[in-house]
Amino acid sequence: MMLAGCSDLGDPVKVDAPPVGTAGSYVNDVRPIFNTHGCLTCHTSGSTTDFTGILTSYSTFVSVPSFINPPVLIVKPGDPGNSVLYNRIENTGVYGELMPQGGPQMPKSDRDLIRDWILQGALNN
Repeated sequence: MMLAGCSDLGDPVKVDAPPVGTAGSYVNDVRPIFNTHGCLTCHTSGSTTDFTGILTSYSTFVSVPSFINPPVLIVKPGDPGNSVLYNRIENTGVYGELMPQGGPQMPKSDRDLIRDWILQGALNN
């Protein structure tokens, strides 16, 4: 699989081929990453400072337009390059600053798992 960074034109990150293997699980793989990196501290339904997306419930961020970058989806199933969340964790600058805010950037293994989950349809499994 090839992953390329953002171009000098500010294009979303490009992702060429879907991964081979078992689809990632939202509950078992993705949500724990959000917990580990403090994403749910700010991106929760009770937050008064969250303007980008609520990550506490699958239905509030997958196939849902970004609050700041509409009509772009927070997570566009099958297309991490056009998903706000993936561009933010990859720090492309296209849809805003690095998340988690203030860094450090998530480890590549966590970013790859989120990318693969999105590529495989961002299933609620």
